[in-house]
Amino acid sequence: MTEYGWDTDEWPAPLTRVLEADILVIAGPIWLGDNSSVNRRVAERLYGYSGLFNEQGQYA
Repeated sequence: MTEYGWDTDEWPAPLTRVLEADILVIAGPIWLGDNSSVNRRVAERLYGYSGLFNEQGQYA
């Protein structure tokens, strides 16, 4: 996000761990039937990597 004017972007560090994981579980509070803003941001950042594949041709 630093390319778009943000001072810092902490996403690359957790993304490395996410891509190395076999399973990712995202959990958090639900407020009035909707996810938290943090969960929403994580989901949006993950969508940006939905075109990545692993060595077996599976979605990363």
